[in-house]
Amino acid sequence: MKNNQLLEKEKKYFSGHISEWVIYYPGKYVLIKGEQFCGIFESAEDALAEGVRLFGKESFLVRKIEKPEPFELPSFALGIFHGEYSCPV
Repeated sequence: MKNNQLLEKEKKYFSGHISEWVIYYPGKYVLIKGEQFCGIFESAEDALAEGVRLFGKESFLVRKIEKPEPFELPSFALGIFHGEYSCPV
C-alpha cells in the first residue's frame, strides 16, 4: 500500500466527525481504527499507548481535536484574479 493511501479510512472518519467532537472534546485526542471510534484521551501519549495496547503494530490514527484554522489563499496566487481586471460596482 502506498504511503498516501495509509489511514485513508481513519482520516475520512475523523473529517466526518470533527465538527461534533470539537464541541464536546476540544483540545483532547481521539483514537481511530478504520471507521471505529476508540476513545478520547487527555494527551497524545495516552491515546498512542492505548492504540498500541489495542492494535499492536497495526496502523491507527491519533489526532488532536481542535477547530480547523481557516485556509486563505489570495486569488492572485492561484492565477484566478489578475490586476488588470476590476469588479464592477
